[in-house]
Amino acid sequence: MENIEIKTYKVGKLATNCYLVTNFKSNCAAIVDPGGESSELEKELLKLNVKYILLTHGHFDHILKAKKYREITRAKIVISTLENEFPSNNILNLSSRFLKPNTLESFEGDILVSDGDEIPFEGLSIKVMNTPGHTRGGVCYILDNALFSGDTLFAGECGYARFPTGNKEDLKASLNRLYSLESDYKVFPGHEKSTLLSQEREKRTGL
Repeated sequence: MENIEIKTYKVGKLATNCYLVTNFKSNCAAIVDPGGESSELEKELLKLNVKYILLTHGHFDHILKAKKYREITRAKIVISTLENEFPSNNILNLSSRFLKPNTLESFEGDILVSDGDEIPFEGLSIKVMNTPGHTRGGVCYILDNALFSGDTLFAGECGYARFPTGNKEDLKASLNRLYSLESDYKVFPGHEKSTLLSQEREKRTGL
């Protein structure tokens, strides 16, 4: 990455990739998808000015500790306008199905975003791209030459569309939209290893 540093933490029961993104020009940082706790991550947070908690979508394994880390850092939670119901709806966020007992505390986003929005990040810009399909309000965040894809696109596969508000045709359209991006990006997905957009475009992953 040219202007940012990205650290990955495997968190929660589904080994979600939680990312800590730091701007090289300052100690400004953002957390992406805090789906569980990490003592190593929390040590890093004490050193940084965490401005945002970026949520790619509202499933429990991506949002479980967003409220806690907002309290620790006073960062703003960023979530799609279409997804803001998820953190307070245990059926939509799947916590009623997968968490026994359910430990997800409901919350609302501080910054609600839509397609094409840009979030300032100390001289850089975090771009929001709607990518529905896995959920109705899933988004990708583009920063520098990194693309945080949540559960839309993985290395060699794509997300499921079988959960509430998921839609297979929307997912295919979102994948096609990602593949139409002119630049190549390093893709940081919600699970498993990172990949390159050019590689997934060539394989037509998920189509």
